[in-house]
Amino acid sequence: MHVNLAGRMKVTGINQLWVADITYVRLNREFVYLAVVLDRFSRRVVGWALDRTLSSRLPLAALTNALEDRKPGPGLVHHSDRGVQYLHANYVATLRKYSIIASVSRPASPGDNANCESFFRTLKREEIRTREYADVEDLRTKMSRFIDSYYNRKRLHSALGYRSPAEFEKSARSAGAASISSVIELDC
Repeated sequence: MHVNLAGRMKVTGINQLWVADITYVRLNREFVYLAVVLDRFSRRVVGWALDRTLSSRLPLAALTNALEDRKPGPGLVHHSDRGVQYLHANYVATLRKYSIIASVSRPASPGDNANCESFFRTLKREEIRTREYADVEDLRTKMSRFIDSYYNRKRLHSALGYRSPAEFEKSARSAGAASISSVIELDC
C-alpha cells in the first residue's frame, strides 16, 4: 500500500520529488495521451511520452526517459495519482529497481498533484489550444519543441523567482557548489 508522502516533504533540491500524471490531447480524428514526469523542486519536465492508448507503457516510457536523463540516486520520491498505470506491476518494479519510493494521492484529491495539473493547464493554454496538429507525429515534434526548448529553458515561473526551470536548477547547483566549497575551505 502506498501513502501520500509528497504532501509531507519540504523539497530543497533536484531529484528529491518527482510528480507524474497523464492528460489527453484531442487531434482532428483521435485522442492521444501525454504522460509527464516533473521535478517538483524546479518544475522541470524531466520525462514525457505520447501514445494513442492509456496503457501502462505510456507513463513507463515517460519515467524511463526521466531516469535516463537524470540518473537519480536512491531515495527519490515519485508521486502520482492512483491510476492503474502507476500501480501496474512493471511500473512499480521499475521504481523498486531504482530504489525510488512511491507516493500516491489521496482518493478524490486532485490537488495532491497540483504541479502536474498546473503544467497541463499551461501546456493547453500556451501550446495545444493555439495550434492544430496534422497527426500524432506532428504533435510529438511540436510537444518536444514546447517542453524541451521553451517550457524547460525559457518560460519564466513566478514560483521560481521568474526564472525558467533550467535556470533555476543551474542557480541551485551553483549555490550548492558554493556552500560545499565553503565547507571545504572551513575544514582546511
